[in-house]
Amino acid sequence: MLSTPDMTDLGSGSYLSCLWEEWLGLDDLQGYLSYLDYLLWVFTPLAVVFILPGFILLFVYLSILFLHVYKRKNQLREAYSNNLWDGARKTLATLWDGHGKIWHGYEIHGLEKIPDKGPAVIVYYHGAIPIDYYYFLAKVILQKGRMCHAVADHFVFKVPGFRLLLEVFSVLHGPREECVRALQAGHLLAISPGGLREALFSDETYPLLWGRRQGFAQVALDSRAPIIPMFTQNLREGFRSLGNLRPYRWLYERFRLPVAPVYGGFPVKFRTYLGDPIPYDPNLTAAELADKAQQAVQDLIDRHQRIPGNVLQALLERFSPDTNKTEDAEEPAIQPNFAEIFPVLCEILLSVLALWHTFTAAGVSLPKQRQYPISASRGRQGERRGASQQSLLRNACSSPQWLPSPQLC
Repeated sequence: MLSTPDMTDLGSGSYLSCLWEEWLGLDDLQGYLSYLDYLLWVFTPLAVVFILPGFILLFVYLSILFLHVYKRKNQLREAYSNNLWDGARKTLATLWDGHGKIWHGYEIHGLEKIPDKGPAVIVYYHGAIPIDYYYFLAKVILQKGRMCHAVADHFVFKVPGFRLLLEVFSVLHGPREECVRALQAGHLLAISPGGLREALFSDETYPLLWGRRQGFAQVALDSRAPIIPMFTQNLREGFRSLGNLRPYRWLYERFRLPVAPVYGGFPVKFRTYLGDPIPYDPNLTAAELADKAQQAVQDLIDRHQRIPGNVLQALLERFSPDTNKTEDAEEPAIQPNFAEIFPVLCEILLSVLALWHTFTAAGVSLPKQRQYPISASRGRQGERRGASQQSLLRNACSSPQWLPSPQLC
């Protein structure tokens, strides 16, 4: 038989806790709750790094929602205006530019190499999420007053709700003839030869996974446009992919499904570098021009990116000047701010360890857990344990080997 606790002695919360403990047969409900709190504390950081990339997708869908609202508001002017979407592009460019400045301290170096008019092919390294291209496009729209067409994988055109966004920002699915027409019309064209394969399987060592792709070089030759290499520093430290795990690689190689999870969203420093343009040369073949463009992007990586990338170092660069790695430097120099912060962190760690040792040596015990009413059988067992403990205490107080304080006896 279970004894029913007296409601006059317990609050409603304590009474319910007692019933819960008796019905489930739990000896220490508080202990189980503490264990759940510990699990929550351990797994919360893991959940956060996988949730943050979702905010980028949410921001993209908010941009699409804005375009739908803008289209509905201006549907009467659509037949009379040739630049219906200019206001929407500039508004979204302002939002993305603000996001880049606040979250990543985004900078772009060499924007003057983008021509004010005329065609050019921008060839860039593809991160796990090409968020650097969004920031770059925002800068081109706001500072150059130009629109940059882009080539995307067929998979992007199958994402629900993306069609309007792709149309407004002139994203192409990649036929060579369509790319040549865009360049011959005087537009800019951005291409990542690595594509989804580079996004999924590249890592913090920043390998270029272009294979033998030469289509972008042939497009540049056919349109007589220069090629401008582009790379963004710390791109893989902002977002990383688990595509190198065997199941995700198998899914992509077998079914072309880019389903590898992306994690990160860390507020690391982003700097986009534009290299010197590679001018049109009719004497070059597509293979030779492709190799030349790949080498130009690789030079940007070697010059501006620490290999392998480090998230902590990329975070510290938010608070330090641009001290890029040079080609003739054998080892990367230590950031001055990091050299100042590291001893402080060590001192804090040693202080915590010393404090913990002091409390342990002093015998400081944890506060007693809250006592709950128990059944009659458990109460009798507790009384017997209490009586035995009191007997041991009396024997200890009477022993000359132990001289406790008077309050103890």
